[in-house]
Amino acid sequence: MSEKTTLGVQYLRNTTEPNIDAVTSSNIFDTDNNLEKSLKNVAQNEVDNNNHSVNFHLISKLDTLGKQLSFDADYFTFTSDRNLDFTTEQFDVRGNSNGISSSALNISNQKIENFSSQLDIDLPLKKVNLSYGFKASFTNTNSGILFFDTLSGSPVLDSNQSTSFKYKENVLAAYFSGNTKLNDKLTLQFGLRFEDTKTTGISDDLNQENKNNYSKFFPTLFLSYAKNDNNNFNFSYGKRINRPNFRDLNPFRFYINDNSYSVGNPFLQPSFSDNFEISHLYKNKWNTGFSVNITTDGFGVFFNTDISNQDQIVTRENYFKKYTYQLQESFSLSPISWWKTQNDVRLLAHITELTKNIDADVNDGIQFYAASNHTFSLSKNTKLQANAWYSSFHNDGLFSLGQQFHLSLGLQHSFKNNIKLSMLFSDVLNTGSLRDYNSTVNNIDQSYRQNASSRNFRISLSYNFGNKKINVKNRIFSNNDEQRRSN
Repeated sequence: MSEKTTLGVQYLRNTTEPNIDAVTSSNIFDTDNNLEKSLKNVAQNEVDNNNHSVNFHLISKLDTLGKQLSFDADYFTFTSDRNLDFTTEQFDVRGNSNGISSSALNISNQKIENFSSQLDIDLPLKKVNLSYGFKASFTNTNSGILFFDTLSGSPVLDSNQSTSFKYKENVLAAYFSGNTKLNDKLTLQFGLRFEDTKTTGISDDLNQENKNNYSKFFPTLFLSYAKNDNNNFNFSYGKRINRPNFRDLNPFRFYINDNSYSVGNPFLQPSFSDNFEISHLYKNKWNTGFSVNITTDGFGVFFNTDISNQDQIVTRENYFKKYTYQLQESFSLSPISWWKTQNDVRLLAHITELTKNIDADVNDGIQFYAASNHTFSLSKNTKLQANAWYSSFHNDGLFSLGQQFHLSLGLQHSFKNNIKLSMLFSDVLNTGSLRDYNSTVNNIDQSYRQNASSRNFRISLSYNFGNKKINVKNRIFSNNDEQRRSN
């Protein structure tokens, strides 16, 4: 609009329509660990997800000293339609079929709308740079499920397992931050955020309304001490909030088989974390750090059991306080001019305390994690990327978790005339999404193993055209957190 004021608009569209064939096998044992029966669930899951996001922003420079005002207005809508058609077959201890015990069609839908606006002001002063702002976010979700029993061959609506759920969430926030150099070697950054949240959840079939109002302060602090050109010491503290995904608040049942189903929890509350970290950076290449993360009102998946009916209920609960201690070493190197590598090694200790009266075994443990990323310049215009990470077997909270490994390969080549070709082979060995959980709840040992394959190959061709003198910048959406919670 002028030399000092610019306007920007962004629009993003994303759609996914995977058709997933899932087979779930369940073995049920008695108290003497003898097999009682087996269940095999075969399901076809049709998913149709659509997301539309729009951002409008204005940036105005107030003077030549760095004073600046920016305003963002964001809107997104996310719709998800799922059809789950499944049958469950029972088998005796010898593997002989006892026939189909259940057959059903689960039709679910969800629509989420969010409007968010944000105003930020940068105010550099003589000795300190200040920033402050305000944000308002308004979210509405509508979810429903229709459950049809198809065992007779014709779909029959089961009203007891069909539901409708509405959820509203309004968040108002005010915040400020600043940074200053206390002397030639010491730098200080600080901030404080205040959030006021109001939520309402309405379940039509349960004729139930759940309201929740809370206000919280979230401080941050960062100190950096540059001893010399090769050594830099840092300390940081931050308090954060983690809100549950919208789907986890919906109290509908998602059946895995006759004896197992997943259900949302409309009473689920956010968790809060305090993170302390000290680190040392050597020659801008080697970073050694130690951190402590304390999570209160922690929520997560809880594998409950109904012993009398041999039912397994997968739900979400606020049930723990957790301490995570982490020792980390990360480093970046370029051994040869055409080879660059970034590496990360971590040792973590997980300690959990139950804050809810549940009969479950707590598993504290040690975890080893490593990641290594490599970029090879095959020519001036061609690069090869190889990334891998590994997580060891470890105990954490109520679960013992199996090891995981992920390997991805990528190739990028830039042609003349602004054409770029990219190829990515993700999770080459099909081991990155392997989930292996073991837990004991109500004195019942439960083992759960899932491999929802994340292996995929992607190829893209891009072409940049138009006036190169025009400056186009991507703007971060102010409702990124709400969009993340929608998936």
